[in-house]
Amino acid sequence: MNLPLKSFLAASLILFLGAAPFALAKQIQKFNVNATIGDGKDGRVNAKWTQRVKETKIYEVKAKLTRKSGGDDTYVNLRCSGGETLDGGKRINLTTDKPVTVSWLCNNITPKGQPLVMNAYNGTVYIEKVWLLDDEKSGIPAR
Repeated sequence: MNLPLKSFLAASLILFLGAAPFALAKQIQKFNVNATIGDGKDGRVNAKWTQRVKETKIYEVKAKLTRKSGGDDTYVNLRCSGGETLDGGKRINLTTDKPVTVSWLCNNITPKGQPLVMNAYNGTVYIEKVWLLDDEKSGIPAR
């Protein structure tokens, strides 16, 4: 085998092995939300995102969000309706008006018939997409 072919095969193998964990990830559900949420204060939108999900274990929830109004104190949280906020009460502050992908670790919770509910506070937030994942190898950017 000549050297260029060996180099190509070696590079291909490294690329394949490096990408393999992401290919093994399982996306449970994906929602193209395209909605704006807010707390209704100071004339802002008064809406939350509520979505029924499959009755299966959820390891992580990721969302692509954009802050539409408010300052650096604008934040979102996520819960199963009527329950505690996910990821130990995690609030995600949105400190930029650019789209960001955020995540909540759910440690294999099951919804138990309750929908997911996302709320925004101190501003309005556009939700583009939400993904539910079944393991830590999500393959979805964490920016």
